Amino acid sequence: MKIADIRTLLPHIEAEMPDINYQQLVVDQSQLTEFLQKRNKDDNNMLFFIIPEHTHRGTDDSILTITNAQILIMARYAEKDSHEDFLNIMQATEETAFKVRDWMLQHKEDNPCGVLRRLVDSSFQILPVWEFVSCHGWSINFNVEHDH
Repeated sequence: MKIADIRTLLPHIEAEMPDINYQQLVVDQSQLTEFLQKRNKDDNNMLFFIIPEHTHRGTDDSILTITNAQILIMARYAEKDSHEDFLNIMQATEETAFKVRDWMLQHKEDNPCGVLRRLVDSSFQILPVWEFVSCHGWSINFNVEHDH
């Protein structure tokens, strides 16, 4: 999964998921921090796709590229928010994270020649993220494999 593939995929995710009101492709956490600092409390369920890392295994005759990808679903919080507010943010962003995962799996099934055709279904990890640049949310980690 290369940058061109991700740039094609992101508008489709946003268009098909009304929960997501902002999406961006970023290179690393420092760039993510810059974008998050510019968002306000009304921005919830923001989707950030981190430009993935690629590892390789195999021989010259058969190289397998493994893309290690990460999507973040984040929402701003206010300093005065209660623990109940925190749980509400975590619940809302968790629901969106699972919708994104399910959309990706469905997209793979519906588009056998598409960008996600080699998505490794069993590779998904969905992990909580909290107090990151005044945001809480979830990290969706997954792998895509490509033969060359």
